[in-house]
Amino acid sequence: MGYFKDGDFRYMRYKVYRAKDYGATGLDTVMAMRRITQRNRMKVGAYFAYMYDANSPVPRRVQDLKERKAVAAKLAGFDLTQAEEYNLVSQIFGLSAEVYVDIATEMLRAQHNRDFSRISALEKFFDECVEKMFAIVEEGDKMDAKKVLDAMTVKDGLRKYMKATSEELEGLYAKIYGGDKQLEELVGQKMSYSPELVAGLTEAEDYDAKEFEW
Repeated sequence: MGYFKDGDFRYMRYKVYRAKDYGATGLDTVMAMRRITQRNRMKVGAYFAYMYDANSPVPRRVQDLKERKAVAAKLAGFDLTQAEEYNLVSQIFGLSAEVYVDIATEMLRAQHNRDFSRISALEKFFDECVEKMFAIVEEGDKMDAKKVLDAMTVKDGLRKYMKATSEELEGLYAKIYGGDKQLEELVGQKMSYSPELVAGLTEAEDYDAKEFEW
C-alpha cells in the first residue's frame, strides 16, 4: 500500500503488521471473551489496532476518516471486494455491535488511562465553573454596585478558565480519537464522562447494540 513502508509500523503497541501468530500481537487482553469467531479474530483485532494504536501511522497519514477506515481494513487483511467480508467490515465501521465499542474502549483505555483521568478532572472543573457562573447570575439582583463589579471580574476569570479547559479537552479528544466523533461519543458513555457538555459534539447515530458471530 503506497502510504506506508514496513518500518512505519515498528513502534506500534499491538504488533499486528504482517503478524502470523495471534499470541505475539498483544491483542489477547483486548480481545478476551469477545464474541468474534476465531476465523475473524485476527483481522478484527488488527483493524482496531491500525485505527487506534497510539503509534499507528494510519491516523497520521490518512486524514479523511472514511478513507482511513478502508485503509485500516485492507491492512488488517479484509478483502472489500468480497460481499461477506464487505458486510462484516461495514458493521465494524459503523460500530453497530456493542462488542466493537468494547474492543475500541479497552484498547484506548490501555493506552490513554492518564488522558481519560485528565478528561474526567477537566469535565468536573468545567461543571464547577458553570455552577459558579449560574450562582453569580442568580445573585446579581441582590448585589450593590461594588459587588456587581467584583462579580463581573470573577465571571470574566471563569470564562477564561472555561475557554482554556474546553481547548484542552478538545486536544485530548483529538489525541485519543483522531477525529472520530462517533467513537468519541460511544466510548465517552462507556467511560462515564460526557464530552458533549464542553465540545458541542454532534449527536451520534443511534445504533442497536447487537452481538454478532461469524
